[in-house]
Amino acid sequence: MISKGALAAAALILAGLIIRDGVVGHALETPPGPALSLQPADARVFAAAANAALAKAKSASDLRRASDLATRALAGDATQVGALRDLGLIASRGGDPAMALRRLSLAGRLSPLDGVTHLWLMTHHLAAADYGGAFADADDLLRHARELTPSLTPLLVAYAAAGRDALESRLATNPPWRADFVSALAAQAPDPAVVETILSDLAETPAKPTPAEWTAYFARRVKDQAYELAYLDWLRTLPPAALAKARSVYDGDFAGAPGVPPFNWRLGEGLGGGADLDHTGGPSAGALHARYDGYGTPELAEQLLVLAPGSYRFSGQARVSGDASGALAWTLTCAEDSGVVLARVPAPGAPDDWRAFSADLQVPESGCAAQWLRLTPSPTDHVRPLELWSRGLAVDRKQGG
Repeated sequence: MISKGALAAAALILAGLIIRDGVVGHALETPPGPALSLQPADARVFAAAANAALAKAKSASDLRRASDLATRALAGDATQVGALRDLGLIASRGGDPAMALRRLSLAGRLSPLDGVTHLWLMTHHLAAADYGGAFADADDLLRHARELTPSLTPLLVAYAAAGRDALESRLATNPPWRADFVSALAAQAPDPAVVETILSDLAETPAKPTPAEWTAYFARRVKDQAYELAYLDWLRTLPPAALAKARSVYDGDFAGAPGVPPFNWRLGEGLGGGADLDHTGGPSAGALHARYDGYGTPELAEQLLVLAPGSYRFSGQARVSGDASGALAWTLTCAEDSGVVLARVPAPGAPDDWRAFSADLQVPESGCAAQWLRLTPSPTDHVRPLELWSRGLAVDRKQGG
């Protein structure tokens, strides 16, 4: 179904471009009037005058004047594509859509960089449900008139479902606007299922979805609290070998298993600390390595779990360097707004070898459809640097739970 609101928005963008170009042309070129009679051979002057006249036209006589100026420009120089474009726009405003389409289509072929022409053509194709043509013109606009991206993106998002095949064909060419558009589509699409379909279809092409594109989709599902649906979609993105090893805590041994957040680890780096995977080959290899100054509030590590209601035991091993007493803890909280804490396990208080830890927790029957597993800092009023290594994290259902 064609969105009148979306097409009206496109018309406003088009009007703004016409006015802008008309003002610029009026400022740069000799204005209409006696100067034209002094330079009748200068087609550029007539073309600029026509553009300025069209930008200010309010009546039929104004449109005739703009048409006369554009016609004289083309008579003097047939390469004045701007004048041809303006004649097309004049035909459109004058109620002759067939003539407008012929003129603007020719102008579009002659000048792929003209934003006004391709925006008009895109709007025309959308109204006619010609999505192949619409997204072809959108591609030209987004490649060559990048300043229009914030205005065009919501319009294209509105037609992503109806024009999905045409949109996928464009995205499969890896255009420079793809990453920003997919991120916006994931955030703004009325039905995020269209995003999953597009990404899944692209996965069958050489232009496979990037981790950032999948992450944007899962972030939308999590924002909508569609946790189980997001998790099932995420599982389908894993290669078979990784899928076979999927557990309640994914990659609990921090081997660097494939998969994007939030159902795989999201590791942070910021003021006060950071986290990475320790694959140095030392005694703590194959572990999460976190650094913390004891003062800041960095985001260190997190993963979203989808545990069914019931009783569980959270377990793992940890090792520290420095005074870690109360500074860091593994926490499990409900993902809903309540943020109910299900379990909290502080890091070992003093340097030592690997220590096992565990904590029992109960996932309630309601209000806790997903859970955040996080390594959380507890800042103090002074700096006390420390390091923490963690491995073997697991959340296992208790018997009878």
